[in-house]
Amino acid sequence: LGLTLETRHILCVPAEHPYWARNSIHAVMSATADTRPDALFIGDEHFASDVAAALIELGIAIPRDLQVVAHCEFPARDRSPLPFQRIGFDVREVLGAALAVLRTAIGHADGITPDSVSVQPVWEEQVAVVPAPEIGHGMDGF
Repeated sequence: LGLTLETRHILCVPAEHPYWARNSIHAVMSATADTRPDALFIGDEHFASDVAAALIELGIAIPRDLQVVAHCEFPARDRSPLPFQRIGFDVREVLGAALAVLRTAIGHADGITPDSVSVQPVWEEQVAVVPAPEIGHGMDGF
């Protein structure tokens, strides 16, 4: 796909200190234009506002200077003032899959359930066309 990932650009910010994302972005993006990344993946939507703040402080234009994709859980609101692309999982689909596993477990006396459930990621613009799964009404709707 043309993706080149440099190990020095892989950064981890602890969830309890999301504001460290701002420091990390300053460290990576303060390099010269030919040595800094041209794309960024934010693995947790809770860091998006701090990443955006750093990019604004540095004067980096999105998407002209940097492509940014942020992971999120739809239908969560966008946490960035910048035009980040967002990809993630529709929590309604995740909940529907979990309830399907519970329905299967309830229906089998031996309690056998799947080891895993597959839920496909979606881009933000796809969420409106992804039908919400039937989840029933209350706990009796299992």
